[in-house]
Amino acid sequence: MYQIESSRPQGYLRDNAKGTAQKGVYLRTLAAMPVDLPPLAEQERIVEKIETLFAEIDKGEEALRAVRKLLARYRQSVLKAAVTGALTADWRAANGQPAETGQDLLTRILKHRRVTWQGRGRYVEPVEPDTRDLPELPDGWVWASLAQLTHIKGGVTVDKKHEPNDPVTLPYLRVANVQNGYLDLTEIKDITVERDRAEQCRLKPGDILMNEGGDRDKLGRGWVWSGELDPCIHQNHVFRARPVLTELNSRFISYYANAFGQPFFMTKGKQSVNLASISLTAISGLPIPLPPIDEQNELVARIEEVIDQIVHGTEACSMELARSAALRQSILRQAFAGKLVPQDPADEPAADLLARIRASQAAAPKRARTKVLA
Repeated sequence: MYQIESSRPQGYLRDNAKGTAQKGVYLRTLAAMPVDLPPLAEQERIVEKIETLFAEIDKGEEALRAVRKLLARYRQSVLKAAVTGALTADWRAANGQPAETGQDLLTRILKHRRVTWQGRGRYVEPVEPDTRDLPELPDGWVWASLAQLTHIKGGVTVDKKHEPNDPVTLPYLRVANVQNGYLDLTEIKDITVERDRAEQCRLKPGDILMNEGGDRDKLGRGWVWSGELDPCIHQNHVFRARPVLTELNSRFISYYANAFGQPFFMTKGKQSVNLASISLTAISGLPIPLPPIDEQNELVARIEEVIDQIVHGTEACSMELARSAALRQSILRQAFAGKLVPQDPADEPAADLLARIRASQAAAPKRARTKVLA
């Protein structure tokens, strides 16, 4: 078993695998795989030594995985401290009463929405958050809804059957691009849509992106667009929430939605056979804690300082785990090169062992071949 897990047999299996969607190895190919055969007593010494060394490696890997779990829990605890105000309790004590409280800020945001509104018909106030069962906030903070703080918009629909009258082809973000706390831009696809629709969905730095569909536990995940690609638009399964005031800290809102919006998304989301989704109306009511602007910026600075440390720690654990995997392969290479344990001239020669195996196979009764009916 250990020999098959080592690099040379694994290379043989990879080189001889057949198939397109899912590769496999034919039984006859597997049977022809070369195997090193040491004396039986040496096999036992090799296995004992491998398992002694692997047991030590296992302890180290277990400790590294435990550290990664602790780092993940630490990240969550820091985010919780941030959105409940505990992380900046000392900052509030040092800076005193803010010139503009969270309630004052919310009032200014709502006034700005009304003054700048250019829609059709009568202006409608955005939905207020349902604050039942929500934790109490620090003095100077207030609960607001995502709809109160941002302008929320769905994206373009991928419709290959429809030919645009005034087409434009642009890169666009899909659900796969919008991850929890980061954007994966390794593969950006293009889409051809109506020019005016593309302009409506064009992303701007500071836009908060949230997934509308996918697995149920992925609803609402997202991050902030920083203008990495311009122009760029977003598809209909990705919501765009653009802050009403540019000084609002988009990252603070996104950190909160990723870390503590999950119960809301799970409750408000709808499940079909293979896909979960949440409507624009439903996501508009997402409650967001709103501190004063200066405290938002301080919170994000503190969060990201800790996250940088956690990322470095996690990367260090991953590097050590990779080294551990390489060490296992090094041990296996030494084992099957005859360098891991001493050889004993008194051992039965491997040639004699192989002769006994062949004799046993020759003496075994032949199995009758059975015909399998389709």
